[in-house]
Amino acid sequence: GGPPDHHGNTLPHPLGGLPGADGVLAALHHRRRTGEGQYIRMSLQEASIQIVGEALMEYQLTGRLPELRANRSASAAPQGVYRCRGADDWLYLSAGSDEEWEALCNATGHTEWARDERFADALARHRNHDALDGLIGEWCAGQDKTAAMDLLQRAGVMAAAVLNPREALLNEQLAVREFFTPVEIPGVEGPRPVWPYVPAKFSRFDAKPRGPAPAVGQHNREVFHDLLGVSDEELAQLEEEGVIGTEPVLPLPPDQFGETLAQPLEQYREQGAVLAIEGDYRDRVREVTQRDAPGDAPGRS
Repeated sequence: GGPPDHHGNTLPHPLGGLPGADGVLAALHHRRRTGEGQYIRMSLQEASIQIVGEALMEYQLTGRLPELRANRSASAAPQGVYRCRGADDWLYLSAGSDEEWEALCNATGHTEWARDERFADALARHRNHDALDGLIGEWCAGQDKTAAMDLLQRAGVMAAAVLNPREALLNEQLAVREFFTPVEIPGVEGPRPVWPYVPAKFSRFDAKPRGPAPAVGQHNREVFHDLLGVSDEELAQLEEEGVIGTEPVLPLPPDQFGETLAQPLEQYREQGAVLAIEGDYRDRVREVTQRDAPGDAPGRS
C-alpha cells in the first residue's frame, strides 16, 4: 500500500532509446534487402512496460495485483538496502536460498539467526522480513559499507555498496574496466569523463570516442544534406522553423533562463536537494580524466 514512489530519474528515456536503436538497425537491414525505407514509431510507455512484465504475468496467471515492495523481492528474503556507518552510506544485499542465508549468518558472525525458527526456510523469512530487516539493519549500522560488501561477497552473498557520484567516478572496478573516457566538450574547460550509453566491450575494435564531443548541430549539414539529400533551400527552412539549429532551445529566453539557475548552491543544500557540496570536486574530476587518459588508465597495455 501507500502512494507510488518517485523513481528520481527519467527512466523511460533510456528504455525507449535502446529498442529505438534496434528498430533503426532492423530498418537498415530491411532497406539493404529490399531497397525500401520505412518510418519507425516508438512509445516510451510501451518501452517502459517491458520492465514490469513480471507483474503483468502475475496478474494474468493469478489475478493478483502486486503491492509495493520498495527494495524487497518476491523471490528473496532478506533483500534490501541498509544504512551503514557514515553520514549517507548504504549497503544492498540479497540472500534468497538457504545456502545464501546461512552464508550471510556466518559472515556477519550471527550464526544464531540460522537457528531462529522465524527464519527456518525461505517462506518463513518472507513472513518475518520486518524482523530480518531489524537484525540486519542493526549489524549494518556498525559497518563500513565497502568492507561489509567485500565480506559478504567473499562469503557468496549478493551485496553491493551504494555509490554516490564521487564514489562512482573514483570506483576501482569502473577504472579497471575503463568505463569513463576523457572527452573535450565545446565551451567547457578541460576534458570531462563521459560514459557509454551502451557499455559493451568489443574484441575487435575500441568503441571509445575518437575526438571531442560535437557541438549542437555540428553535423546537421553532413547528415541532412550529404547523407539524406535535403536541398539547401529545405535545410534553410528547417533551420528557420527551429526544427534543427546550432543553439540549444531553452524553455525561456536566455536572460530569464539564466536567472533560474542563479540560486546559490548553499540554498539547494538547505532545501535538502543535495546532501553536501564538495569544494574540491574539480580535483576529483581532474583525477579521473588524468587517470583515464590514453596510455595511463589501469588495465591498459
